[in-house]
Amino acid sequence: MGDNRDLKHLVVICPHLTSYLAPVFIALAENNLFAIDVFCGPIPKDMGFVNLQPQDSTVIRFHQGLTNSLFGRIKSNLHFLSFLYQKKPDIVLAWVDTKKASFWFTLLLGKLLRIPVFSRGHGAFKRRKAKLLHQIAYQLILRLSHSYVCYTIGVKQSLMSWTHNPQKLLVDHNSMHNGYPILPAQKHGQEQGLLYLGRLRGNCGIEILIDAVKKYNSENAVQVDLHIIGGGPLSGYVKNQLKHVPQIHYYGELFDQEKISIISKACRWGVGPGFMGLNVVHMMSLSLPVLTHCQLDLHMGPEPEYLKHQRNGWLMPEQNSIDGLLSAVNSIWDLSPEETKKMQSNAFKTYQMLSAPPYYERLARILLEEADIDSLLDEGQWSF
Repeated sequence: MGDNRDLKHLVVICPHLTSYLAPVFIALAENNLFAIDVFCGPIPKDMGFVNLQPQDSTVIRFHQGLTNSLFGRIKSNLHFLSFLYQKKPDIVLAWVDTKKASFWFTLLLGKLLRIPVFSRGHGAFKRRKAKLLHQIAYQLILRLSHSYVCYTIGVKQSLMSWTHNPQKLLVDHNSMHNGYPILPAQKHGQEQGLLYLGRLRGNCGIEILIDAVKKYNSENAVQVDLHIIGGGPLSGYVKNQLKHVPQIHYYGELFDQEKISIISKACRWGVGPGFMGLNVVHMMSLSLPVLTHCQLDLHMGPEPEYLKHQRNGWLMPEQNSIDGLLSAVNSIWDLSPEETKKMQSNAFKTYQMLSAPPYYERLARILLEEADIDSLLDEGQWSF
């Protein structure tokens, strides 16, 4: 990296360099907010994410693990910890992974070297009745972290009882930028499609969704089309269903936002009867209200918290219930075009609220304003 002595040095540790995170880090660097080193692991083949290979520049470098083997992980971790000790960056942003030793060593090195470490994660939203060991782990994380950056308000609430300093809990809503949004004016509320957008693997609910669409179409004159975008272990099952259900349209793995947006124009709602996460935000950027379930702790991420029943989405009481899903599809298809367009508009407004200001600007504000690096020289800031 070139001479960037006027920029704060930020080190980012994230599990995978996904297509929604990489532009955030690049924007932080290209807008001269930080000089950045990004450390990330390889993306497993069955995750359904594209494995990005972004280019280094004078203000940002990527250090990507090339293997998931035990030896490879040990080598990568040693390289990272040595880098952290030698370079002593101004700020560290680390995605929480309680199972990784490197995360705990990062927190400890932060204390030792007086580097503010910002932890970012889901908190305990999946563990409302957490075991004692898990509580102790998060209490340590909150003590060792300079701040904990929560994905949602619900994540913050899940951690409130485990810290003596609630000011450490900051909320930066997890979101993504869609360069090809579909505006509410482009929807008419009578589209015939449902859109499933996400990974195809166990508990995603794709089998339940296909069965519900088949049953609905067998009982109603007005047919529902199901558009499926995603890859994973269940992609073979979906391909097999194409032979039997002409209303299913499968596009496989697709990472081109423009093509996804074009496909979504035929859809009235987004849907995910199993687990959902950031795909909720992607669907709302397409002016699609989202049909899913309200059991937040059974979702992949906390983002379904953004959905409000009959306002920008429709919440079923149970995960992967074919009866509940069929009832919900009947309900949303019975809405008038005016009611549907209102919910489509609300979905897009939610996306706009989550995305403004841009993710990188919100993150920069948190890191620069909260770190207050000069004040950390005070020994009292680091007492337990």
